[in-house]
Amino acid sequence: MFLVQAGPRAEPLLREALRRRESLTLVLTILGDIGDRRVEPDLLHFARDDDPKVAEAAREALRLLNAH
Repeated sequence: MFLVQAGPRAEPLLREALRRRESLTLVLTILGDIGDRRVEPDLLHFARDDDPKVAEAAREALRLLNAH
């Protein structure tokens, strides 16, 4: 919740977590909740991930992003 409230200020931490593949489903969801369109390429990349849970989280994040 605090990361979503921090918005763009949280993005460097979230992008680092993506790079390390740490807590991907949670991180992807938070990125979608933040609503910053700059993360769309990352979300599109992970929407094609081999892990179905990660791919679904990325697709849901894209839906959230498009709802903003």
